[in-house]
Amino acid sequence: MADRAAGCCHLPLLQDLNEQAQGFKQHIRLLADETTQRFAQLEQAKPAEIDRHVAILELLSEKVLAAMEDKENEAKRARTVRYEYHRDVEQVQSWICQAEGRVQDRSLEPQTLKDFLQVTQTHKK
Repeated sequence: MADRAAGCCHLPLLQDLNEQAQGFKQHIRLLADETTQRFAQLEQAKPAEIDRHVAILELLSEKVLAAMEDKENEAKRARTVRYEYHRDVEQVQSWICQAEGRVQDRSLEPQTLKDFLQVTQTHKK
């Protein structure tokens, strides 16, 4: 049960981080545009180094966003697998309880019990 609760919390956290990364990307673009405008107001040429650093930051932000998307997809797959696992465990537990109930039922005829045990053996394989 602790795994279920922990898994549920990761996806919203990843989504929040993704939104922050999107915000940083927009902030980089805005800062680059403001820098260009500021140099234009001062009637000075913007140093090429600024454009180079902005391009590097933009590439890094794209890499971060791509990694975030991958992690979100992995978290969704993990959540699905965890759900399916718990569902299957519950089904197996239910089947075991039903089988135990039938085996322990003293009102069954011996042949009926034998048939049930044979069916149970085939499920086991």
